[in-house]
Amino acid sequence: MELMRITYTSKLIAKTPQIAEKHITQILRAANRYNPSVGIGGMLVYNKKTYELFQVLEGPVDRVKNLYRTITNDNRHTGCIILKSEVTEDVRKFTSFGMAVCKDQVVTKEEFLELVYSVTFDNDVSKLCANGDNQVTSFTASKVKYDL
Repeated sequence: MELMRITYTSKLIAKTPQIAEKHITQILRAANRYNPSVGIGGMLVYNKKTYELFQVLEGPVDRVKNLYRTITNDNRHTGCIILKSEVTEDVRKFTSFGMAVCKDQVVTKEEFLELVYSVTFDNDVSKLCANGDNQVTSFTASKVKYDL
């Protein structure tokens, strides 16, 4: 089966840190409900200081395209820019995650792409959040652990 991976960046629209946290919580809850039901996995890196988001979505081509289209119309963020898009028959990188989140990670676009595309197993996602207070949280259909 062909898989699509889209990696993109955007910026939350929020006047306060509390509003930004509320947006992230809403986005992650929606991802947890929807993504596993349609075979989509991925990871979201969120910088609390700059409100910048980096995200990778992975799954069936038509479903990832539809989800990305929906995301670009979401008024909680702006400036969606695709950093990398590929259709592949490779092994999935995010099979256990409806959405994983890594908060407070400060990375460049280049670093994020390098890290995401070097991940080979779900357990390696923790490489993206390996230092300090950064934590990775798994969002799966059966168990939700919010770390916000």
